[in-house]
Formats: sequence, C-alpha cells, structure tokens
Amino acid sequence: MQEYHILNGDALRNRFPAELKGKCITFRECFIDGPLKAQSYEQLLIDRSQYIKQEYNSTHQEYNDLVIKELEKLSNIPDNSEVNLWFEDDLFCQSNLWFVLHRFHQINKKNIKLYLIRPLNAFPYSYGHHSNNELIHIYTNRQKLEQLELWSNLWKSYADGNTTTLLQIATQLKSNYSHVRAAVDSHINRLPNNNSDGQPQEFVKNLIKQNPNLSFKQVFIAFQDKFPQYGYGDTQVRKWFDQYQKLV
Repeated sequence: MQEYHILNGDALRNRFPAELKGKCITFRECFIDGPLKAQSYEQLLIDRSQYIKQEYNSTHQEYNDLVIKELEKLSNIPDNSEVNLWFEDDLFCQSNLWFVLHRFHQINKKNIKLYLIRPLNAFPYSYGHHSNNELIHIYTNRQKLEQLELWSNLWKSYADGNTTTLLQIATQLKSNYSHVRAAVDSHINRLPNNNSDGQPQEFVKNLIKQNPNLSFKQVFIAFQDKFPQYGYGDTQVRKWFDQYQKLV
C-alpha cells in the first residue's frame, strides 16, 4: 500500500520529518479568498489562475507549475493508497481541506484510506510551532477520516455561499471533527452584512481609525494576535489596510 502526504503549503514541506515515509504533495491554493464556484473543475482552475494573477502579482505559468501540477497528483494517487491530510484548524487551511476532500469524492478512487493529521491542541493554527518529534507524534496519532460525501457537501455549501447548509453539515460532523464548526463560524463572522464589513475587516478598520499612524506591520501583528483562527496572510490583510487607510 502506497502512502501519500498532502501538505498545506511549503512551510511544512520544507521541514517535513525525514523519518516519515511516503510521497509528499504540496497544496498551494488559498480558497479563503477569490472565486469558489464554476461550471466545471477545469473552469474553476482557470478562474482561480486569473484571480491569483490579479491579486497576487503572479502569472498563469506560475499557477500551472506551482498549483495545478500538484493538484494533478491527487488524481494520480493509485487505488488502495493511504493519504495523510496535513491541514491546520484555521479557516484558511480548513477551506483548502474541504476542497481536497471534495476532489477526492469527485475522482472516486477505490479503497483510499484518508487520515487527518491535526496540530497539537496547544498550537491548533500552526505546525510551525511543532518540533520534529511532535510532528511525528501527531502523525502517529492521526485520525481516520470518514463520511467523504458529507465533506464534499461541506465544500459545495461553502462554494455556494449557503451558510444554512454549511452550519447543518458542520453540526453533523461535530462529534468527530469539532474544529470544523469553529472554522464555519469564523467564515460566517467574516461575511459583510448591513451593519458590518465583517469581523476581521471591522477590526482593521477600527484599529486604523483609532491609530492612524500605525504601520502595516503593526496592524498585521495585532490582527494575527487577535484572530489567528482565520489564518489570513499579509496579502489579505494588506488589502483591508490600504482600503481603510484611504478613509482616515
């Protein structure tokens, strides 16, 4: 039986324990942001490539080389394999996990065993705080992941913007995967409504309003300290910083 490790980003790839055998696949998308729904899987990747090009100053070739080629490896995983999913508990990582599980449901491999490898409770949003031995420890205590169709529906509800169904599915998964409900709650809290731009956006706006001379670095550090559960990187927060700076 072949073994695979799907790693959410290069940071973990660069320090992945040599003691753990198997082939690594690096997932480099960021489904916390940008288009989520298209008529087909292929069209979604085209839309994502265009979005990443515009928002992250990338190129279509870079997206193909860094993202699509790794995604293709998912389809090439043979039947009867073990797949370890290394995704942290924050919304950034969880939305990526939901997509990966939806993709596995689509390609319908036979007798694939899926395992979720979550961080230690002390560091739910960062493998970066784990030692080499701790990474091995959480692998040893990996959790078998089941109910694949339910996970696929979780992704589809997320992509559709159907928060009612999203909450219902998260509640169904709660007994075995309690962190999913927390990620769904974070997603709902960030959505704009008539009274708010969204929880993380409002924090940045109010911080700048109260302290207009703060640098982006200071705002970003304060944001990370306050809302690690979102997993937003500096690029996402920078957009809000620039937007609200103009209003001061």
